[in-house]
Parts: sequence; structure tokens; C-alpha cells
Amino acid sequence: MNPFIVSSPSNEIQVQNVGDAVRLNCSASGLPLPKVEWYKDGRLVPSKAKNYVTDVIKSEFVIHRFKSSDAGMYKCLFYNNKNGTAEANTSLSK
Repeated sequence: MNPFIVSSPSNEIQVQNVGDAVRLNCSASGLPLPKVEWYKDGRLVPSKAKNYVTDVIKSEFVIHRFKSSDAGMYKCLFYNNKNGTAEANTSLSK
């Protein structure tokens, strides 16, 4: 079964203050359970938190202290070895 998004951040997030912590959460399911990658403005960015709960993978991308250069388009991309993908995009701005 191709991956499908279970939950994702809203399409647009406006950060209130420089220095705020920002958390983007995404989860998906599929068979086999998909892997996840995060992108900012089309470039792969490292992410750590991945939790597997039975048939759902949950991933969180954290910006500990938001700065102007963190603004941009973020994407969580889920994929499995059946060549299926699912993605969610979020625009992050100040």
C-alpha cells in the first residue's frame, strides 16, 4: 500500500517571535511502513525524531531558536520500497 499522510502541520505557519521554538509534526502509514525525510526549500535537512507506533510513523522537525533564515518551505516526504510517496508542505514565515 502506498504511503499516505495521517497528520501534518498546517499549510502556513507564522512564527510570532525570533528565538521561538518551532515544531513541525508529520505522520504517515503504508505497507511496508514508510521512511521519512525532511526538506527545506527543496534541500534535504537532517531530522532525528522518528517514532514507530504499530502501523504509523511519526516524525518531528524541531527548530530550537527560530531565526529569519529558517523561514521557507518545509516538506515531510514519506516513501517505501513499493515506490510510493506521500508528502506534506508547510510554509514557515516570520
